Formats: sequence, C-alpha cells, structure tokens
Amino acid sequence: MNALALNPPRDALFAPGRRAALVGAVALVSMLAFEAMAVAAAMPAIALALDGLALYALAFGGTLASSVLGMVVAGASCDRRGPWRTTAWGLGIFMLGLLLAGLAPQMDWLVAGRVVQGLGGGMLSVALYAGMGPLVPEAQHPRMFALFAAAWVLPGLVGPLLAAWLTEQLGWRAVFLCVAAAVPLAAALLLPAFRRLSLPCQTAPTVPLWRQARIGWAALAACGALALHSASQAGSVQLALPILVLGLAAALLAAGRLLPPGTLRAAAGLPAVIALRGLLVGAFFSAEVFIPLYLGREQGWSLAQAGLALSAAAVCWSAGSALQARLQERLNRMRALLAEERQVD
Repeated sequence: MNALALNPPRDALFAPGRRAALVGAVALVSMLAFEAMAVAAAMPAIALALDGLALYALAFGGTLASSVLGMVVAGASCDRRGPWRTTAWGLGIFMLGLLLAGLAPQMDWLVAGRVVQGLGGGMLSVALYAGMGPLVPEAQHPRMFALFAAAWVLPGLVGPLLAAWLTEQLGWRAVFLCVAAAVPLAAALLLPAFRRLSLPCQTAPTVPLWRQARIGWAALAACGALALHSASQAGSVQLALPILVLGLAAALLAAGRLLPPGTLRAAAGLPAVIALRGLLVGAFFSAEVFIPLYLGREQGWSLAQAGLALSAAAVCWSAGSALQARLQERLNRMRALLAEERQVD
C-alpha cells in the first residue's frame, strides 16, 4: 500500500492529529443537516396534526432568532474556555429542544422546542468552526468547507424522503426523536477530539458571560425577531402595528451593535458582503420553508414529492461549495463571483 496514503503530509486535510476531529465534525454537520431537511419536509404535516398552521412561520423563525443568541454566547464561551465546553453545552441544549418538540402536545410547545433547538444549534455552529479553524491549516480551509457542504448531500437526498416515511409510518414525532437519539453518537465522535486538541484563548476576558454587553444585544435581537414573527398573531392591525414597530426597532438597534459598522447600509467592503450574504441566505431559507407547504396544500403533492424540491436545493448547494473549493487563486474566485452576479441580474 502507498506509504503516502498511510502517512499523509502534516499539512494534508486528514493528517494525523485531526482525523478524529474531522470525522466528528462531519458527523455533527450531517446530523444538523438531516434535522433541518427532515423538519422542513415534515412541518406541513406537523402543523396539520397540531392544528397550528398559524404558528408555521414562527416554528422556523423562532429557531433562527434564538440561534443568533446561541452564536454570540458560543463566541464568548469559546474565547474563554475553548470549544469543548461550548460544544458539549450546545449538544445538550439541542437535544433538549428536540425532545421538547418531539413530545409537544400542541403547536406552541413545539415552537418552544424549536426555539431551544435554535439556541443549541447556534452554539454548535460557532463551536465547530472555533475548534476546526485552528486545527486545520488555512490552505486547507476551502476543502474543509467543501467537506462540510458535502455532509449535506446524503441528508439532502434521503432526509425529506425519510422524514415523509417516518411521518407516515411512525408519526411526525419520530422525526425529532430519531435525531435526538443520534446526538450522543455525534458527541462521542467530536468531544474527545476537541478536548485533546483545543485550548482556551489565553487573552479571554474575565467578565462573566452574562455581564458581557454583546450577549445582551444578541438577546435583544432575538426578542426583536420573535416580536416581528409574533405580530402576525396579534389579531388586529391596532395591536399588530405597535408590536411590529417595537420588534423592528429592537432588531435594527441590536444589529447595529452586533454587525460591523456600515452593514445595515451595505457600505463598501466587508459590510456589503455581510449584508448581501444575509439577504441571500434569508431568501434561500424562506423559500425552503414555504415551498413544501405550498406544494402540499395548493398543488396536492405528497410529503415525499414536496421533499424532492429540498433535496434538489441541498445537492446544488453542496455542488457549488465543492466547486469553489477548487478555485484556489483569488482572481478565479473574483471571476466566479462576478459570473454569479451576472446570473442573478
């Protein structure tokens, strides 16, 4: 057997010392991907079963809102103690949210579980990169990101179909509970590697997490986003308008503190990139949430048929990420971005 295959160079992606961490990270991304794809595919049936169509958007928006708080908390926690503790807490909170949603007796309880899921998922999204970033050489980061994107391929292909099968055969609760059962496996693969290989930042602030201003701003952003989603449930324009104004004001005020200066007005440079990325991701995931509902309710498609739209999007997302990993030169990346912009126009 080739000796190079057995002992890859130290700067290779799967070099000794980071293989276990990479396997665990891919397992975690795959689990999160399956949860996202399966829940999106099954949510129309869940809302019908719990008579909760009015809270359909909040079941997704609440997850996104709480994930903002989870990301900020995780960033501060990783700076203080490294990613191991943050990952452990994130996995525990994420699993708690899955259990709350899977055992929910009514739609508002399911929304609460989804909010808890978002908090844990936000923590995991930061802790994963905080641990893997320093572990993998910078030159291999594009390939690592492509590997993470590839971890969406199998969940993207089978996740919606499996969610439809679970919903029809075992009931929608199985979608959440099956993912909860996989959390300990992801923890067993990833946590030992992070505990051995990651160290806390030596310059981490000594201020307790709960007293750090950015966490307060993140909490305000989450409350503002939840208020914006809740305004549609107010029942009257007179009540919805003040909630809408307060939610928008809170979200914009917090965003101004959390994002780089100039992001809200798309200033040239990094602020414009962040603003554009936010718009693109928001549009993508909004379509992913509502297309299965539209196909099922308006076009009469089954859960499995509507899930094919999610599968196609996931596979194309992964293919795009794999393509960018092969664009090593800065000039080629700029040309790819310009080509994408022309396609959008």
